[in-house]
Amino acid sequence: MKQTFYRQALGFIRQPSATFYGHARGFIPQPIKSYFGGRPFSASLRYLACIVAIAIVGNDCFAHGSVVPGVSITIIAGSQTICPGTSVTFLATPTNGGTNPTYAWQNNGGTIAGATGPTYTTTGLTDGNTISCVMTSSDPNASPTTATSAGITMTVNAAGATLTNTTATNCIGTAVLSVNNTTASGIQWYNNGVLVYTPTATTSPGGTTITASFLFPGIVFVDVWGNIYVTDWSNNRVQKLAPGSTTGLGTTVAGIGDGNSGSGANQLARPMGIFVDASGNLYVADQYNHRIQKFPAGSTAGSNGITVAGTGTAGSAANQLNNPVSVFVDAQGNIYVSDQSNYRIQKFPAGSTAGSDGITVAGTTPSGYLNSANQLQQPSGIFVDGSGNVYVADTFNNRIQEFLAGSTAGSNGITVAGTGTQGTGANQLSFPLTVALDGSGNIYVTDGSYNRIQKFAPGSMGGDNGTTVAGNSDGSN
Repeated sequence: MKQTFYRQALGFIRQPSATFYGHARGFIPQPIKSYFGGRPFSASLRYLACIVAIAIVGNDCFAHGSVVPGVSITIIAGSQTICPGTSVTFLATPTNGGTNPTYAWQNNGGTIAGATGPTYTTTGLTDGNTISCVMTSSDPNASPTTATSAGITMTVNAAGATLTNTTATNCIGTAVLSVNNTTASGIQWYNNGVLVYTPTATTSPGGTTITASFLFPGIVFVDVWGNIYVTDWSNNRVQKLAPGSTTGLGTTVAGIGDGNSGSGANQLARPMGIFVDASGNLYVADQYNHRIQKFPAGSTAGSNGITVAGTGTAGSAANQLNNPVSVFVDAQGNIYVSDQSNYRIQKFPAGSTAGSDGITVAGTTPSGYLNSANQLQQPSGIFVDGSGNVYVADTFNNRIQEFLAGSTAGSNGITVAGTGTQGTGANQLSFPLTVALDGSGNIYVTDGSYNRIQKFAPGSMGGDNGTTVAGNSDGSN
């Protein structure tokens, strides 16, 4: 009987409401009358209402219960630990928010004006700010209608820098600048208020130690006191490092130190060769300014130099240079210059100034293939021994040429290293860049293309074998 009634009750519910109410007012089918067993109609109707409600719920037709809204927030751009001024974007994700929920973002419980969308972006956070979001649901069954997210508490590290190994009046060893949780866009080193070094790095993550950096370093020179000088080619400066330096921290001693090139007395444009005399004066082959600049001992970034060779304009006259790449000063103060694009070595007297004439001591007017004994092809490094003999890295001829003291334009040179043919053999060179002699007369050559340093014995002649003293003998990296 009970099963029959449920089926009947469900049948009523599926009918239009007017029909159902009509049955409820007195036209109750016989099976239901029999089930109520002759009870008064009003009592029977109460039982029927209860049963019908149960039947509706059982068939998933009940749609008027309440739902609880919720909201959570996450960071979708940026992080919870930031530097001042960093942009951070938060995203609100609603639950039971309906089709059109509204938002109100908060900072430390206070409403943020204008922040009414599902995302919130800001650059104005400070340490300890707690961001949260209040979501108002548009679902008509939401109860309550609003929900507040858990907060995200931000850590904003104050920018700062610490100079270690130093006090206000004393620096012990090497000073190191440590940047704490910030972005460094303009670091500069000062000594008693004088700018002495500007790193090339433009950014530094928290905890990084700022050290000297080079961009295409060229020539290295070590003076009689052990100081190390490096031409920082693309940064248009010369850096000086202390004897035994291992940190890379240097001081700018020529050029303005900010990486910019120029033709002013205190500027350089792609410096290459350097030489430091016994008095500490620094000579720089200022390649793109077609001149040799002399900087007095003790110069720092921005110090003026004096032009001692060349006019500042490219040319082939006796007083001009064209892409000078190496410079050497002998004991008498004579200045030797590798005038690369003029295929010659020029010698300027001690005390020369801008526009002074030089004399050609190696090389000749370019003609033909330029591989004769009296010719040079794109010469690079030079060295002058105590007797005045001039050694030249004849780069594009893959050899080292020696020109005897007193040589002039057109004088023959003697090949003392290399065969004139490019190769990796012990007796060969490939685009040699620099040459130097030690006190015993051994010849050291930077073998440019084959990434090695070759040593040739005193009295070596072209074709003699050399010994690899740095790098790999087969020329591999």
